[in-house]
Amino acid sequence: MIDLFLAPGRYIQERGISKKIGEFIFPLGKRPLFVADELVYSKVVKTLLESLGGTNLKGRFVEFKGECCAEEIERVIALAKDKDIDVMVGCGGGKALDTAKTASVKLRLPIITIPTSAATCSAWSFIAPLYSKEGVYLKSLNLERNPDLALIDPEIIAQAPVRLLSAGMVDAQAKWYEAKISTQGIKKDLATQVALDLSKKSYDLIKSIGLRAKRDVERERCSSELEEIIEVNILLTGLIGGLGKGRCRSSAAHAFNYAMTSFTETRPSLHGEKAGYEIVGFTEGWLGVLENRWRKLSRKDVEDIQSEGGTILYTSRTNPYQESNGSIRVKDTLKKEGVEALIAIGGDDTLGVANRLYQEGVKTVGVPKTIDNDLSATDYTFGFDTAINIAIEGMDRLSTTARSHHRAVIVEIMGRQAGWITLQAGVGAGASIILIPEVPFYIEEICETLIKRKKEGNNYTIIAVAEGAKAAKGSKFLSQEVVKGEKTDAFGHILLGGIATLLEKEIAKRTGIETRSVILGHLQRGGRPSAFDRFLATRFGLKAIELVKEGKFGQMTSLRGTEIISVPLQEAVGETKRVPQKLYEEVVKPLWGE
Repeated sequence: MIDLFLAPGRYIQERGISKKIGEFIFPLGKRPLFVADELVYSKVVKTLLESLGGTNLKGRFVEFKGECCAEEIERVIALAKDKDIDVMVGCGGGKALDTAKTASVKLRLPIITIPTSAATCSAWSFIAPLYSKEGVYLKSLNLERNPDLALIDPEIIAQAPVRLLSAGMVDAQAKWYEAKISTQGIKKDLATQVALDLSKKSYDLIKSIGLRAKRDVERERCSSELEEIIEVNILLTGLIGGLGKGRCRSSAAHAFNYAMTSFTETRPSLHGEKAGYEIVGFTEGWLGVLENRWRKLSRKDVEDIQSEGGTILYTSRTNPYQESNGSIRVKDTLKKEGVEALIAIGGDDTLGVANRLYQEGVKTVGVPKTIDNDLSATDYTFGFDTAINIAIEGMDRLSTTARSHHRAVIVEIMGRQAGWITLQAGVGAGASIILIPEVPFYIEEICETLIKRKKEGNNYTIIAVAEGAKAAKGSKFLSQEVVKGEKTDAFGHILLGGIATLLEKEIAKRTGIETRSVILGHLQRGGRPSAFDRFLATRFGLKAIELVKEGKFGQMTSLRGTEIISVPLQEAVGETKRVPQKLYEEVVKPLWGE
């Protein structure tokens, strides 16, 4: 015999279908026993029993005590025998349904399952996990058959707590990974291949509409999106497990869930919640990893974080490779806390460390966050657009006073080796002169431009200068960057700053034009993120989690055109992305009147 397909006798999903329960019980028996917990009884089963009034059906109810264990199953069986029950009706969550299913098989009675949530595919399955009275997993019972009828009422499921639907979606998405692993190295018959394809389709559908369905449940609203997700969580996950002799169901997610029941604190968690991810954040950057300082991050912690600047985890200029046994301490922390993947968010220094750790065996993923936009392999980093807009606003305000007082105002903008902020902000604010690290300047040209503008009737000038800009070789003025001191940070960088002040004095001396300087400094790092950065950061975050799920480590999220892709970390940090000379000349030189 070839056993290719395991499924209920019937699967019916329809809004309000539970109100017709009598029509479905009647062909199977006359004396149904409803198995449900007290809450489900008050919200669902009581109404179902009342609906049987005036029929020839005599319904009974037994309260499910909360655990699918041998003692509970035997208690239900004893009551069913005492009341001469001839059909079982399980109503509620997975464990209530599994208890009713197991009792019905032992009694040789038909069984109807009515799930009140879409957290599992128990309403469909012939499998019933058995636990101890305390909730520790013991084994999975392979029952002789699937339920005779799975009756799915989306209106009931829409009333369930939203965490149940979320857990079901995680459980359903895990089927894709389970199916891939479970079928590796075996010859796939047609049914198994269909199950594998179906698991991927389910994964993609949840990714597409799962959030909308979740929001509908939060509003207790039954929608078409919710109905589709219910089909995925119950019907399609059941199909995936039932096709191909169940080859596509048993793998790490289930094993992990069952093993976790040994810990008291994990028992209240649903299967899907355990199969998902626990997120922790190390505080103060790499210093937190070195010193094993972290905090759990829940959805509540990050609910409105998109509107906040900076970081709720704080940061530091810490380089593990400059600390005693730094990389070893990082690895020890990750091992001790059971961290399975490390997502590093930052610029070339932070991601450079992540890349070195990956080369040493640590599972890392990078997310590009720097206002400098100087990481190779991505068009934009998040934080960059916000910094540009802040710099533009600053120069717009300074233009007002410069125009009123007939002054030249020099605005110093962040940018050590790359002038992306200065270039784009300078153009956006209409700066007449833009100086960046990639293109050394001549002080003589600057002064000539200022004098020419004054003769033409332009009585003010805005000059945008990057902190790392310097004069051309051979110039008698400032042939190197302006530094604030000789000390370097943990990544070997000298602190720059002050070029605007030097330019102010030199220009005033050479031209006689009243000149002022302003250093924007850390103003560019604060404030509320721009809409573009909020959207980009969200897309990067989703891609980072996807890379973790797929086991694609040593990668960085990247924006190419309008697509979010992944690129090797090594490619991203191997070389600083600088402003091309051609781009500077075609955009900036015309502003100088050349």
